[in-house]
Amino acid sequence: MARLPNESRRDASKPFAIFTLIMLLVMIFPVYGFANSVEPMILGLPFSLFWIIAWICVEFVGLVCFIAYEFTGGDR
Repeated sequence: MARLPNESRRDASKPFAIFTLIMLLVMIFPVYGFANSVEPMILGLPFSLFWIIAWICVEFVGLVCFIAYEFTGGDR
């Protein structure tokens, strides 16, 4: 997509790719195996379900931060 001459935007592609890879790894076998248990119950949820919900919240906050970084701030 072509940029307008007065449009300023920072690039966060590489950190975003690393963040996405980390989010993928915590949800699949090698790392998820550590959280794959029913006990302890947290907020009435089995730990494995709490693990998934917590990482989805972390992912949401991370994506908001990436968007804020990339599209705000102007020239620095």
